Amino acid sequence: MKHSRLHSVAHNFTASLASGLGFVVGYCPIDIFGDAAANGSPGLVVDFLTGRVFAKRCSLDLRLGMPLFQREFAGFCRKHGVSRQDYRLFRARFICKPLAELFIVTITDSSGKCTSREYAGSPGERVKVMDELGRLRPAVLRVPDAETLSR
Repeated sequence: MKHSRLHSVAHNFTASLASGLGFVVGYCPIDIFGDAAANGSPGLVVDFLTGRVFAKRCSLDLRLGMPLFQREFAGFCRKHGVSRQDYRLFRARFICKPLAELFIVTITDSSGKCTSREYAGSPGERVKVMDELGRLRPAVLRVPDAETLSR
């Protein structure tokens, strides 16, 4: 399976949580950016494959909602023509800064390739930066390792 396709599916699944409505699991209202703001600058990290949340503070809605997202992920993958087994890691870091809500989706595929992409707000558009020639390009992130994502 193409890595970019896996990342696209992961983004769409994460965007449902970022929207605050959680329609991929039916209806699951979670204020993920409110939880991220409560955790300060590092925000929080959710692991969609295990249903775990890595955060200092976590709302009851998020703690109860993450297992729903974890269970629904395999079905979401099938619906979009990929396999849950193609993912070795699928985590998202949510960050709430003044005037900015961001999330970073990191995946590692079954062959070991790891990428991270940063998205702004909901529905989660790619963050773009201006290059030296004045063109807008997608932001390039340093790929964090799995241990960094769990902090």
